[in-house]
Amino acid sequence: MVIAHLRFDNPDGSSKDWIIRRTSDGFATEWGRTGKALQSKNFPGKNFSNVDAEIQRRISEKYKKGYQDVVSSAPDDPAMKAVKKRVEQEAKAEAQKKAEKELAKISKIDSVFSNWF
Repeated sequence: MVIAHLRFDNPDGSSKDWIIRRTSDGFATEWGRTGKALQSKNFPGKNFSNVDAEIQRRISEKYKKGYQDVVSSAPDDPAMKAVKKRVEQEAKAEAQKKAEKELAKISKIDSVFSNWF
């Protein structure tokens, strides 16, 4: 069963797909240029303490890299919602940290200038 089909659109107009499927004994991924034959790899469940957590981790990594949903077999699936929510929260936290660093720089500059006047 396909859990997620994600696509990354390159600036040059090309795109690449990444698909993850749950198998009876683990999961499998497929990847490659959109419209071309995809490469694939099987991951036996015995190699992971928690297969579902590993699937979520890999999907999360792809979202962070800029991949977008093409198909999700279960968009209302709590696991998929949890992954998306976590990625959104991580992105917000990262943006907040960046904003705080910039604000700290401005505060330092402001304090230097206030000493001059």
